[in-house]
Amino acid sequence: MTTNAKDLRPGEEDALKGLLRAMEPEAEPAPEVRERIRRAVAAEWRAAVAPARVPATRGLRRPGLALAASLAVMAVALGVLRWGTTAPAPVVATLTRQSGPVEAGGAADWQPVTAGQSLTAGEQLVTGPRGKAALNLGGGVTLRLDADTRIALPGIDRLVVVDARTLDAVPRQPVAHAPVGEAGDPAGLHL
Repeated sequence: MTTNAKDLRPGEEDALKGLLRAMEPEAEPAPEVRERIRRAVAAEWRAAVAPARVPATRGLRRPGLALAASLAVMAVALGVLRWGTTAPAPVVATLTRQSGPVEAGGAADWQPVTAGQSLTAGEQLVTGPRGKAALNLGGGVTLRLDADTRIALPGIDRLVVVDARTLDAVPRQPVAHAPVGEAGDPAGLHL
């Protein structure tokens, strides 16, 4: 298909001539310009592919950084280990005698006890229908529990009688002051 000047609208012929001129091959740059361009591209390429240089001071900081990271990890590990452990509950009483069924524990975890066993804060002691027990509470006080008795040991200086048939607190030596209960807590015995 050929195009005549008659088929073109006014101004299209000049536009086509300009387009054809733009498509002509460009003149080669001068050899010195080409060499300058080649050197600039080569230098940029070397910089892009060359390994990164580490400044001398940064290399010296890495062992210190590794040491600091190790210490941080150790501190976190010790914190986790320490968080998981708690101090043992203080011993409140020692079972000196026992006959029949006697158990210690709390909630749903009850275990039989034997003479010489220590009872800690937070535990309870219960005697069965034919059980009896004697506890050494410290300070020269012995507590005797008859059958069907339950006591709680909430702290080192407190004993709560939950249910009792017979309960005797017998000091080995005279005690100057041993208050039994407080207002609002008639079953509490403070040691």
